[in-house]
Amino acid sequence: MMKHTLKTVSAAFCTALLLTVPAFAAGAADMPAPKDPLPITAAADVLTQVSVTGAVTKQEDGSLFLTDGVLGDVAVHLPEGVPYIDGTTGGPLDFTNLKDGDTLQIWVGPAMTMSLPPQMTAEVVIGNVPAENAPKYVKITAPAILPAPAGTERRIPIAGGELTVLDSAKVTPYLTKEIVTVADLVPGTKILAWSGADKKVNKVVRLSNEYLGYMTASADGTVLLNGEELPVKARVLQVEDEAYLYLPLRAAAEAAGYDVGWEAGRGAVISQYGTELFSVQNGSEVVQTPDGERGLTGGCVVDGGVTYLPASDMAEFLNLYFYHS
Repeated sequence: MMKHTLKTVSAAFCTALLLTVPAFAAGAADMPAPKDPLPITAAADVLTQVSVTGAVTKQEDGSLFLTDGVLGDVAVHLPEGVPYIDGTTGGPLDFTNLKDGDTLQIWVGPAMTMSLPPQMTAEVVIGNVPAENAPKYVKITAPAILPAPAGTERRIPIAGGELTVLDSAKVTPYLTKEIVTVADLVPGTKILAWSGADKKVNKVVRLSNEYLGYMTASADGTVLLNGEELPVKARVLQVEDEAYLYLPLRAAAEAAGYDVGWEAGRGAVISQYGTELFSVQNGSEVVQTPDGERGLTGGCVVDGGVTYLPASDMAEFLNLYFYHS
């Protein structure tokens, strides 16, 4: 087991690290740039979804074959429960009514095989595709920015940019009867968004949010959960000559509503409503979950008798969407 060397890094030092990256990049090519002390580990922050559009042919294995104008021939697999939505009304459609020759817009995940035709997996399927202003499938990556004048519109960060959403936009949930509004468009939420001629979103279907909440932490020590400040402090710690943003394990987990125990040979055990989520031992570079080992960004470290985990890892293991403030 690797022994971690630990020391505290000031916020000023973190800023210096960030500011020196461009200088190193522009200088000697053989000199490595310092590591960003706020490492981005969540793939969701990267634009990964693309769409393919064309007339489809149903295959015997349940997949769809279509010819996209850019990618050419592709085969798209349909996972159980994948949303099938009317591109004009925003209402749900029934796959049993799908016919060969129907035109679909299918938003697919980032993975694609090198076979012929390429194999993709659908995340959202759009039928009755409008000729103009087809919906856009996105994941919200940070809290909304509320510009003046308040009460008219908000800018919502998404992977690869942002959307301007009218506060009067109609927001409906997919296949549920919840009452939702633009205030429910929080980080980690996947949506379909329709825009008007002014490019501002006026209709939204909220597809899913697999997270229990959203969290951020900053080098000044502030930790926010669902927009509210927690009574714990983040720290920037240097481990093995690399700086990371860390949270005190017990204090942060308990403040977020989780239970933290301790077992000999297993270390800290974090659970919720009696269900174990993960356990981790001091100095370990992995956590143990019911599904097996999962790696840590910077390892579990102890300072002054307090156990710390990287902030982004903590959020992930607590099923919280982590965003960078």
